[in-house]
This record gives sequence, structure tokens and C-alpha cells, in this order.
Amino acid sequence: MKIEKSIVQKLKMTGVYGLDPISVFLEDYEPGKGKITISCYDKSWHSYWGGMSGRSISDFFLSCDNYYITKNLSSVSSEINDYESLGKKIRDFYKEKYDIDDYETYEILQNVESMGCDEMEWEGWIRNDPSVMCEVFGDEWWRSIPTKTNPEYKYLCRIIDAVKDALRSLKDNQED
Repeated sequence: MKIEKSIVQKLKMTGVYGLDPISVFLEDYEPGKGKITISCYDKSWHSYWGGMSGRSISDFFLSCDNYYITKNLSSVSSEINDYESLGKKIRDFYKEKYDIDDYETYEILQNVESMGCDEMEWEGWIRNDPSVMCEVFGDEWWRSIPTKTNPEYKYLCRIIDAVKDALRSLKDNQED
């Protein structure tokens, strides 16, 4: 059995507006190789980079944009389907295409109106009546579902920004 000892830097950030306390573990294995672990409330994210051009994990993390970091820390998508907007597009299509007194249109609009923005309800409805989606958006309707920024992605980006602020602050204090 081989046992190695390494130095890990731990940061704990509190008082970050709108966020629970954040813990960050930074571990440099050797120049250009390191790992970061971030936790906030009951979630944690981590990533290892083995090609950081000789930089420390802290310097490398500061040099990357949030999109790149998020993709390495998590599988969370930056965008999700916007079912609320989808319903509006369907309603607008039928209101423009048909006379609102048309019974079939009224029935379709009632189905759409009754749908909240709950993803499971929408997915079930779309699977059961894809003809409406084809009529409104065309044969490849799944490419036309509107999207919006994923709240989980925004949350992780806020945490990443807080970590970057803390790392910059530490770096500035070391240089003084």
C-alpha cells in the first residue's frame, strides 16, 4: 500500500448574498495538475484538470469562463425547454389561424390553457398529440421548442462567481 500526503487549501465563504455557506477545496497535485471541490448547502461539484499549462488550480480556475467551468463541474445544461413560452406560441398560432369561435380550436386552446408550465404534463400532452406540434412548428417541431436559461445553471454560475471573487481576493492579499 502506498500512502501519499498532500496539501489541500480549504476556503469557507459565508455572507454571500442569497447563497448558503460555500466550501471550496483546492488541491494542486503538481504544477499544471489539480482538483477543485465546491459545496453549497446539500450540493457539491468537483473537477480535475491535468493540463493547466503549469498553473495552479486557483490561477487556472480564475482564467476560465463560467460556461467551461460549469461543463466540467456538472452535467447541468445552460438552457432548458420553456414550456410556458411554448404554450403562448401554440395559443398565438391558433388564435391567428382560426376564428376563435371554431369549436376544434377552442378545444385545443382549452387543452393548452389548462397546461401549466409543468414539464411532465407538457411532455405527456406532446406525446399524446404530436399533430398539434407538427401543425404549429412543422415536421421537426422538437427543434422549435423555445428555451430559457436553466435556474440550476444560473445558481451554479453564482456560486462559481463567488468562488472566483474569493480566489481573486486571496490573490490580491498575497501580492500586497
